[in-house]
Amino acid sequence: MIKTWISVLGMSLLGSLISLAQTKVVEFASLDEKKVGAPQQSAGVLVADDGIIAAVALKGFNPASASVKNAAGEVVKVKLVSHDPVSRLTLLQLPEGEREGMTKFTKYADTETLEPGAKLESNGELCRLVSFVRRHNGRVLPLTFMRVNHAGKAILPGSPVLNAKKELAGLIFQSSGDGSSYYTLPVDVLKHLQSLKATGGMFKPCWIGVSMDHLSDAPVVIGVRPSAPARVAGMMKGDVILSIGGKAVGSYPEVVNAFYYLQAAKPTDFKVIRGTEVKTFSVTPEVNPLYK
Repeated sequence: MIKTWISVLGMSLLGSLISLAQTKVVEFASLDEKKVGAPQQSAGVLVADDGIIAAVALKGFNPASASVKNAAGEVVKVKLVSHDPVSRLTLLQLPEGEREGMTKFTKYADTETLEPGAKLESNGELCRLVSFVRRHNGRVLPLTFMRVNHAGKAILPGSPVLNAKKELAGLIFQSSGDGSSYYTLPVDVLKHLQSLKATGGMFKPCWIGVSMDHLSDAPVVIGVRPSAPARVAGMMKGDVILSIGGKAVGSYPEVVNAFYYLQAAKPTDFKVIRGTEVKTFSVTPEVNPLYK
């Protein structure tokens, strides 16, 4: 995945973020207990009445080690609710006494209406959407990120990005490395993780058992595993995927992004071209065997 640039998001940001009612500073300890160093900091955004906040625990840091500091400067442990190992998005539950004064975000932007150049905001400063990022260093990312330019100081992961209507459009993931541009998780990732929490599930990537030609201009299926969900539904080698769950896909990276949002045991319509025919199959995804 995208190379981590934690160093540009240093400890000096702590004071400025504490003053913002929009966020709570969350700290994650390293997964390597022998490693001595500063914890990773993330902004925590309140997204539910029961004290659920969304934060970003970057690779190498333990999402179950989350803590915040209370008004007296004492360390308070925070309960882990759910964590996505792909996006690193983490849902945590703040103790009741730590929720006061925080802005709750319940209005989410429609990211499909955002276009490059769109005016955004983070930490009270102007942002601009640069692009939707599907590849990095030649590799297809497991989900589509947004890249935003920011006019102010460096920002912590997890910091909210708002659209012109003050709706939550995304959460900062990490710097692109140039100090003014940031890879950002679209709010759709948060909605997906929240929907899994509502059904009592933790995030586990799903699959349908197809292989795709990542070099092709069209999303062509080059293989279907025996007994996999796609094979059971009737999909075949040579099918060209047109849409997933009613949303059009026109390239391999768009298919990969759509796969990220699949839910296990939830039937999803796949529309394909087979020869000169257009066919629709109801496919029931399963948890990826690598995560079982």
